Amino acid sequence: MKNINLFQKIFMRGLVVLFTMLICNPLFAQESTLIDVNKKINNMQNKIDSLNEKIINTVDDTSSLVNKFKKLENAVSEIRRDQLNYKIEKDLLKETFSSNYQTINIVLTIILGIFTLIAVFGFRDIGRIRKDYLDELKELSELRKDFELRIKEFESGQEKVKDDYIEILKANEEQNRRIKILELQEKISSLIESRNYRGVLEYAAVALHFDPDNVIILYSKALALWRTGDLHGAVLAYEKVVDIEPNNVKAVLELHELYLIQNQIEKYEILYKEHKSIVDRECDGNINIYFKALKLYQQNDYNSMKLNVQKYVATVPPEKNTLAEWEFNDVLVAFKSHPDSKKKRLLLLFIELLMGKIDKEEANNRIIDIDK
Repeated sequence: MKNINLFQKIFMRGLVVLFTMLICNPLFAQESTLIDVNKKINNMQNKIDSLNEKIINTVDDTSSLVNKFKKLENAVSEIRRDQLNYKIEKDLLKETFSSNYQTINIVLTIILGIFTLIAVFGFRDIGRIRKDYLDELKELSELRKDFELRIKEFESGQEKVKDDYIEILKANEEQNRRIKILELQEKISSLIESRNYRGVLEYAAVALHFDPDNVIILYSKALALWRTGDLHGAVLAYEKVVDIEPNNVKAVLELHELYLIQNQIEKYEILYKEHKSIVDRECDGNINIYFKALKLYQQNDYNSMKLNVQKYVATVPPEKNTLAEWEFNDVLVAFKSHPDSKKKRLLLLFIELLMGKIDKEEANNRIIDIDK
């Protein structure tokens, strides 16, 4: 405000001086001159007012600048104060760091000295310690090898015990199976003696479950099937017996007879070629004569059949029944339904002769009767 008043005073004094000069000038005596002067004064007044406003604005800007300058001075003072504080703190930190650094150096020196002493006094024992360590390591290695060997021996013994135990179990199972089969065989034999062939088939099925290739059971099954009229099943059972045991005489001979009863001449011929030695050997070859008679019967060759029977009657001793133990009931049952004929009567006569029911003389007489 003081600055504004100072400028106003200076400005007013200037106006007074200017106005005085204008009045004192004789040229302004004239009226026209006065009018021009008044205009000029008015223009000058307007300019002064404009200038006054600018001065006021300038003064306001100056006040704002002064305030900003004071703020800058305050900020600079704070910065200088902070710089001084920072310098003080820095000096304190330097002093503290220097003190700590010396302390750390002392501690490290002490620690290094201790380790140096330990190294000096302990280095001479390192070799001995290393040697003891290597010796213990070697001993441990040997103990480890011995332990592994004992483990292997134990495992081997364990496996052997396990294998022995499994073998014992298998042997026990096999023994139990054999005992069971023997019991079943005994039961089947008793059923065959009592002619209970249905029971034989039931027990044979159970026994063959335990031992499918048991020849004794298979033979009993074949016989039971034959006796119950299942000739096809009997053939299959006999064939399996002969495949498993080709030298089973009873099975071989009965299969020959069964083939002939069923009129399976081709299978009979094949089987005879394979087992000719057995057929020709058994019963002094007389069983073969019986089979030839059956074969000729099925082939409807009466004349050849008659010659074969007559030859047998002529050569057989009078008192000898060569096939007395042979079971002829099966063939008799099989041919019972056949119509009466010369070949049938001749076959029945021949069977009676083989069974020992008639002698040679009666046989010859009946052969003559058949031809009448």
